[in-house]
Amino acid sequence: EVPQMKKFLLLAVLAVSASAFAANTADLVGELQALDAEYQNLASQEEARFNEERAQADAARQALAQNEQVYNELSQRAQRLQAEANTRFYKSQYQDLASKYEDALKKLEAEMEQQKQVISDFEKIQALRAGN
Repeated sequence: EVPQMKKFLLLAVLAVSASAFAANTADLVGELQALDAEYQNLASQEEARFNEERAQADAARQALAQNEQVYNELSQRAQRLQAEANTRFYKSQYQDLASKYEDALKKLEAEMEQQKQVISDFEKIQALRAGN
């Protein structure tokens, strides 16, 4: 009867061990599935953010092209005003107007620099992403 009891205890220990192992495996599989879902969620957020950055860079490119054209036109007008001021009756008004054009050009330059920065930042992000 003692050997029978040892067999029973051994089987009981094995059964408990096996069920604990199965529970641990199920827990591990569940944890891995949760980690995978978290990864998929993060990857989709990353993709959405990348697309958002791309859209901002595209908008900055378009705005920059328009601003460069306006800048060139205003620049020429300001230079013409400065040159004409010396031959006009209202010299000081022409100079004031030329000065206002110069101020507008400075503001436009600052805006264009911001647009260039947005484009540059996106290009860096794109290069890093291509490297991965």
